[in-house]
Amino acid sequence: MQKFLIIVLTFICLYSVHIKGLPFALNVLVGVVGGGKLFYDRVITCSRDSIFKIPRSLVCILLASFLIIIVSGVSILFNYTQDAYFIKLVIINFSKLFAIYLLAKLIESVYGCVTFSLVVKYVVIAAVIQMVLSVMMYLNPTFYELTTNLLQYTELASDKMNELVGTRILGFSTMFFESGIIHGFVLILIVAALQFGEYSGKQYLAYIFSFILIFVGGMMLARTTLIGFGLALLLVLYNNRIFRLRITSKMCKSIGALVCIVLCSAILIYSLSEEVRVKMGLMVDFAFEMFKNYFNSGSIETKSTNKMLTMYVFPHSFKTWLIGDGLWSVSDGYGYYMSTDIGYCRMLFYFGLLGTFMFFLYQYVIIWAVSKKNMNVGRIVFVLLYLYCLILNLKGAADLFGIVTLFYFSKNSNDVKIGAQKRKGLSIS
Repeated sequence: MQKFLIIVLTFICLYSVHIKGLPFALNVLVGVVGGGKLFYDRVITCSRDSIFKIPRSLVCILLASFLIIIVSGVSILFNYTQDAYFIKLVIINFSKLFAIYLLAKLIESVYGCVTFSLVVKYVVIAAVIQMVLSVMMYLNPTFYELTTNLLQYTELASDKMNELVGTRILGFSTMFFESGIIHGFVLILIVAALQFGEYSGKQYLAYIFSFILIFVGGMMLARTTLIGFGLALLLVLYNNRIFRLRITSKMCKSIGALVCIVLCSAILIYSLSEEVRVKMGLMVDFAFEMFKNYFNSGSIETKSTNKMLTMYVFPHSFKTWLIGDGLWSVSDGYGYYMSTDIGYCRMLFYFGLLGTFMFFLYQYVIIWAVSKKNMNVGRIVFVLLYLYCLILNLKGAADLFGIVTLFYFSKNSNDVKIGAQKRKGLSIS
């Protein structure tokens, strides 16, 4: 029962599930409970001396968060606006951190400690469940209607869902760009776990299967998943020293498992009904549109990338470059300010170069803090996560706080190979 609760809580922490009738998403509400648990553990049951012992990493996160609030406040005050997007974001992120604390305490109560490999295990299970639910929603209109009637969406998301229903997979509560961020992140995690951990043959095969499922399903949800796949592949190449033409036994195992899973999947798909095969064909066409276009016309462009390129707009005034216009969305909240969805552009228009720098410092501090908690994982993993954040913001506004901090309460342990002993990782500290 406790392990089932861990799965449910991990799903809630990973995905923003907002039930109709509730004021906030479940991860925020669970964060209230987690905050109460943290207060009880740190204030009620601890000695007076230990109350004031705040970890250095948490102090750095608090300071980076405070700087975000300051630059946001400056932009709002100087521009006479009321769009407090990033101030709300910081508050919501801390509620997510409290929810993750509750998850960590639950894992600790079952396993005795919280480790990188344990958290990866439950994150992957949650992602696989998301894939299954998403495909069921796509193939079964009744199930789709049931789930969408249960969940609360923004007006903009609802309109986009109504426009795209039947043409692509729409995830359970989390979809579009946000879905791509999460599933690309999970792909990097799977490779990191396999590269730096020791697993049995069955566990290894399960992770390989999950990687393929999450990659293909993630692409059908959001093609941004491809960025995470690319960085995961880069991690494989780096750790297996492909650049030095050395192929390890782990890579041979991966290739063998990959071939077996692809063959079994092809046989399974062929055995499905004609209607299901047609629907799955539409999903595949959407997911791999750029590759299909490349083979047909020699171009990797898609409708999405063409639209994205039109959204690269930049400020024209010095004041906007410096502190922004203090607006994240248009006045009615339906649409993007300056009609751009590009992360860097939206930040420039919201709080200028100063705020944009502070935001990426904020992301750096979070990833650095988590890397210090997981030093038995190669530092190259966290370098790639920061690179992932930088690349994602070329497409949309990406904040990794809520997913990276899933590992904030992990402890270094011997169940994960110490990457530093065998590989020289890159440092982000």
